[in-house]
Amino acid sequence: PRGRGRRRTRGLSPPPDVREGSIPNLIESVRIEGFRSLADVKIENLPMATVLIGANGSGKSGFVRFFEMTSWMIGAHRLDEFVQRQGGADDQLFGGSKVSPRIEAEVAMRTELGRNDYRFAFAHAHPDRFVFTDEAFRISEAAIPRRRSSKPRRRATPPVSIR
Repeated sequence: PRGRGRRRTRGLSPPPDVREGSIPNLIESVRIEGFRSLADVKIENLPMATVLIGANGSGKSGFVRFFEMTSWMIGAHRLDEFVQRQGGADDQLFGGSKVSPRIEAEVAMRTELGRNDYRFAFAHAHPDRFVFTDEAFRISEAAIPRRRSSKPRRRATPPVSIR
């Protein structure tokens, strides 16, 4: 009968960024200050496979939620909507706005095209929202597409430096 017996499986190929000879996209380090239960966290030298282990209330969900928030900020450009869905800006701050009036973060990533860094900070503002106070990024020069031209190319403005 159908549905019984041997199950056919197909070999899975690795995602495009993990094919033989390529360098996978990798988060190298993260620094988060003032976000939810994360007063001041710095994690460096992250391996390709990372497992979060800790006691209840130690910040595992907050760490994951940080990347969800970052995705809403960068991808959808809808930080305000994320904040409201999560209970308001005050709820996103470690100990609330009286204890931590701002969130600061830095993320360093390695891609096939080189190292990229992103840094941001925002402060609590009335009425219960965030206002960006700092944002900087550095993109590997190899990640910038080249124009096809016979003319010599003038160098663009220097990359923004991150501490």
